[in-house]
Parts: sequence; structure tokens; C-alpha cells
Amino acid sequence: SPSPIHISNLRVLCRERYVTDMHQLQPDVIRHNRSEDETTSAVNTMRITFDNELRMVLYRHWTLYDSLCNSEYTACKLKVWTMKGHKKLLEFLADMGLPLSQCKQKFSAMEVQYRENLKQWIDDRARKYGLDDVTYGSFIAQFGYKHKLCASDMVYCATALIESPERPFSEAFLNALDALSRNNMSKVQAGLEIAKQQQTAIVAQVRNFIDTHQVVCTGPFIYAYVEEGTPSVKYFSKPMTLCKLARFLRESWIISNKRAKDLPFILSAPLNVSEGTCLIAGIPPHSEDTHRSEFTRAFQHAADRIQARANFNHFDGSVIEMKMEDRGKFFDALTALSAF
Repeated sequence: SPSPIHISNLRVLCRERYVTDMHQLQPDVIRHNRSEDETTSAVNTMRITFDNELRMVLYRHWTLYDSLCNSEYTACKLKVWTMKGHKKLLEFLADMGLPLSQCKQKFSAMEVQYRENLKQWIDDRARKYGLDDVTYGSFIAQFGYKHKLCASDMVYCATALIESPERPFSEAFLNALDALSRNNMSKVQAGLEIAKQQQTAIVAQVRNFIDTHQVVCTGPFIYAYVEEGTPSVKYFSKPMTLCKLARFLRESWIISNKRAKDLPFILSAPLNVSEGTCLIAGIPPHSEDTHRSEFTRAFQHAADRIQARANFNHFDGSVIEMKMEDRGKFFDALTALSAF
């Protein structure tokens, strides 16, 4: 079956590569659908289609209003954390003829006319509200007559289960693996709920950073710390969630700080308070959002220079673990290196 590609990682691939990969998957999709039609009853059939998808997180499994407010693309473009931005969001919904009462109930409970026309209405008015890239091509799976999931839904689900703060890693990994089976929709639903909690926590933390002016520009890079005792800090001790927070925060911050587009962003959060460790993640500048191998080298050089007690044991070399008391010296070493 085709591997889902998370919308937040689309920028890691060039657009041409993404389109090429989608075309290469099309024959697999056709073969899958033909096999399903021949061997499976309609009620148990999983059909995969290719269609334009909205850059709105989990909107089919949430409310439209919550999805717009918690999606990196729409939240940052509309600046929904400001009074003016929130007003613009409400204007956007009104312009489409969508009653707020419909937008604030579960998407599946909205009237059929609103659900069926939503993509077209958003696409028709997107440019007016600065949402020029609000759609992208993706694969969508329909399970029988009930469940509909796009590729990014499954990635949000799987990563949320893997990084569940309530489960040890081995159990969390197996839960995520189970969710990939069509026979485990209960696990999928559980993962989607955790994903919504994670996304809500990310947006609340972004708003807190902006309101309290905790983002610091120090010459060669921008950085911020998630403080101990912060609400929902348990989510940010996980590498993928911390990186999602970093990207969301970077995108929201550069709206008011244009020159920050050319600077890398580094974010740190507590990992294990009793052991005095923290997690540090680096993401490239907005203007150069490509592969992050340069962070692996820069972090390694800086850690070696100060003999920091650090672990480089994540799949992504731009995420490291470090003793909290070494973090300040580590950032000073990064500044001195200017290795970006």
C-alpha cells in the first residue's frame, strides 16, 4: 500500500519530487482497488483515491472551526491568535456561507451540503484571504461506507500513538503498528484523539511564546525554551512533537519578523526533570527548508567543543538529548561556531 506523506514534511521534498512520487504510486493504487473489488464485499472494501486535500489538520475528525484554528497553515496565514486574525477567520467562514453553529460541531455532523461543497468553497475564496496553497494532492482511503481517512490523517494518528506520553515506547510503537491495520479502527480513533490533543497543546504553547515574547534572536539563529511546569509539557518531550512545535512557532514568529526567514530555529524542552535532561531540536530557515544534515554536524561540533553530556540517538540528527546545565554553554558554542 502507498506510504502516507505528512503535510508538515512536504517542504522537505521539492514539489517536483512529490508529484513524481505520487505518479509512481498511482499503479499501486489501481491494482489495490481492482483487487478489493474482486475479493471483498462492498461493506468491507477499502478504496483509495487521489484528490486535492485541504491543508487543515484532521478536519474530518474534528470541527471545522477547531481545525482551522489549530492547523499551522491556516492559523499562521490568518493569525488567528490575534483579535484581528480571529475576526478574519469568522469573515472567511461567513463569506463561504458557513454558519458558525455548523463549523463548531463535528464535521461528520454538519449538513451534507456544507460537507460536500467545503473544498470548492474554500478553494474559490482562498486567494482573497491569502490562502494560496490551501490544497495539495494526496491519497484518500474510504473504508466501506463509514470511515474516510486521508494520508496525513494516518500520519497524525501513527505519530500520536508512537509519542503518547501515557505509554512506554515499546507499547506505544505496537499501538501505532496496530493502527495501520484496517481491522483496528478503534486504535485509529484513539490515535486521532491523541493527535488532536497534541495539536491543541502545540497551538497553546505557540500563543504563550508569542504573548510572553519568549522567542530570542541571537545573531546566527533564533531560539526558545519550553519551561518546566508548562501546561502540556509532557507532549514536547517527544522529538516529532517538539519539531512540529518548532515549525509552527517559526512560521508564526516570522510573520512579524520578516528577516527571521533566513535564520534557523532551535527549540528546547525538558525531557526528564529528575535526571536533569532536556531535548533540543533544530529546524532550518523558512527560506531554506530542506534536508537538515547541517544541524547534525553543527550540534556535534558544539557539543564536542564544550564536552557536553549529550546523546545523539535519534533518527533525526537535528534532535539531541542533553543535560540541562550544559544547554547554556551549548548555545554559546553554537553562536561562536556560526555553523549554519
